Amino acid sequence: MPCVAIGARDEEEEQEVSPPPPPPPAMRKVLFVDVDHVLNSTPDPRAIRLEEEPCALLQQLLKRTGAHLVLTSHWRRHQAYLLEILANYGVTPPPRHVDVTPFNADSSRRDLEILQWLNTNRKE
Repeated sequence: MPCVAIGARDEEEEQEVSPPPPPPPAMRKVLFVDVDHVLNSTPDPRAIRLEEEPCALLQQLLKRTGAHLVLTSHWRRHQAYLLEILANYGVTPPPRHVDVTPFNADSSRRDLEILQWLNTNRKE
């Protein structure tokens, strides 16, 4: 797009201005969820009892943002079961919007599992 510059002697020069760079591609939004002590209120790691209010907030967040749900807790081993329970509480992300982090040798290092997931899915 041209622009006009006025010189010292009131002379007009036309200079070529390069167009702005294109915007970066839209990035996929991702929400990493650890079910225990967030949605699951029971302290027993072998049981799951979800709370209605946090589940409603999760559904609102997923719906408003269009984020993908990535399960990070040990419940990710039972993804189908967990999604069935979440659906009972109105949390229904599209199936293609659900994923799980990989398993590491040290299950206490969820940060490394999330980092590995991010590295694997970087192009998306």
